[in-house]
Amino acid sequence: MKKTVQSSKILLLHPMRYALCAVFLLLFTCAVFAGEPPTIITSDTLEHDRETSIYTAKGSVKVVQGGTTIEALEMKYDEKTSNVFPEGDVRYDDQKISVKAERAEYNLDTRTGTFYKAEIFSKRDNFHISGTEVEKRGENKYFLKEASMTSCDAASPEWCFRGNEVDIIIGDRIKARNATFNIQGLPVLYTPYFWAPALTERKTGFLTPAVGYSKAKNFYYRQPFFWAISEDKDATLILDWYTKRGFGEGIEYRYVDLGDVGGTHWLYHIHDKTLGKNFYELRSQHEKR
Repeated sequence: MKKTVQSSKILLLHPMRYALCAVFLLLFTCAVFAGEPPTIITSDTLEHDRETSIYTAKGSVKVVQGGTTIEALEMKYDEKTSNVFPEGDVRYDDQKISVKAERAEYNLDTRTGTFYKAEIFSKRDNFHISGTEVEKRGENKYFLKEASMTSCDAASPEWCFRGNEVDIIIGDRIKARNATFNIQGLPVLYTPYFWAPALTERKTGFLTPAVGYSKAKNFYYRQPFFWAISEDKDATLILDWYTKRGFGEGIEYRYVDLGDVGGTHWLYHIHDKTLGKNFYELRSQHEKR
């Protein structure tokens, strides 16, 4: 037996069946929860199959649960398992990431699931990740069998990393196997293992690389490495590769101390293979207020 409602509905999910039915009939939200945020679904039309306990929402479907929102053209909700199955222009958004996908399988209780043909954007780290299958294994944990990663915001990014078995912890790190560094779709570097930080706090590790092009240097690639020496000291080591000029190395040391004392020291060297000469740069700044 099916029941179809043709007007706009607000559905409040509740573990007790009578509360669900009351919401559908009275068209209002009942926030009877013990310590958990209410889950609300809105849609243009709604069908309920009593035999399978499955609700089918169609047209501008939107799920809101605390700070998490899921939107889709169509969505099924399994009352017994708390699983939702959004399809068509799926959008997932929370405080840390946003996801675009064709379809998904998501559990509202465990907040885990899988997004298919998805694109992830890490808001705090400004990092884009895309893959055919994205598993959300925890609050900040994601796994992709194959993925493309970049911090370039362009619709067609000029550079990206591609890898297999990509393991991501938002706010911590990214790991991948058989990774390649690609410029305009062409692989130029390969590593069997890739690790990079994806965090907002200071931690030793490789930083996001920089890629570009200039007439004087042609294509260039900069790979910085951050060293968190202590709470008041850190350094960044830099390796540059210019297709026309060669390799350059640099280090920047920074420190702060009590009494408003701080400073920065920078040393850089490059052997210009075009000119056959060595060039050095030294900058030093110490400040006491």
